[in-house]
Amino acid sequence: MSKAKIGLGCVTFGREIDRDDSVVLLDAAMERQRAEARRNWAGSGSAADESVWFDIRDRVGATEFLGYTTEVADGAIVALVVDGTEVEEAGAGTEIELVVNQTPFYGESGGQQGDVGRLKTDGAEIVISDTQKKLGDLHIHRGTISEGTVKVGDAGVFTVEHGRRSSLRAHHSATHLLHEALRRRLGDHVTQKGSMVAPDRLRFDISHPRAIEAEDLREIEREVNARIRLNTPVDTRLMTPDEAIEQGAMALFGEKYG
Repeated sequence: MSKAKIGLGCVTFGREIDRDDSVVLLDAAMERQRAEARRNWAGSGSAADESVWFDIRDRVGATEFLGYTTEVADGAIVALVVDGTEVEEAGAGTEIELVVNQTPFYGESGGQQGDVGRLKTDGAEIVISDTQKKLGDLHIHRGTISEGTVKVGDAGVFTVEHGRRSSLRAHHSATHLLHEALRRRLGDHVTQKGSMVAPDRLRFDISHPRAIEAEDLREIEREVNARIRLNTPVDTRLMTPDEAIEQGAMALFGEKYG
């Protein structure tokens, strides 16, 4: 079997790409990759109009996420979608989905629900009721225009609802505390199989060969609550997956991190 060389998002399977034809080959490979992604998406049960996000992603690129350091930030609208179709503008009362160049809003992923809040431009205000993440790095803000008219190209201020974000952050941290307590009590075979992180609760799915005994549950709960009461400060540090693992982080259930 030939050795695969991976770089710039393409696989060459043992063949060095000549400098003269590298751009042509790369463009062709990327187009095949996009076409395959579209076919897989269409076959996944998603609505047909979801394909609009591929066109938007190809045109505007990834959304820059600012939410690790702020809950309020400026942003410019680069795409507007109404009922699955791109539009140039929309008026008061319209339910819209919008994409901006940068945002403090977390898009739902990894089981954690997306942020809600408000976007205020010079001529409009939008109540954002959900934030999703499409194609891995495209943040979609869903909401209703409460007043005014919104146009592609408008700049505005995005404000995340602080209380809800704080609750989500706390429950996200609690999943890690719970995972560690489960492994301490039940054994290193315990791995995360899924989770749900909401403002008012969390769910944590694990692998274990039998029902957990009542005494074990009490001890796990006691340990997690004891760690919560320590009120240890939490800070955010951005690093590569390898750097995180070197510092003690655990990659869970084969999930991709990056």
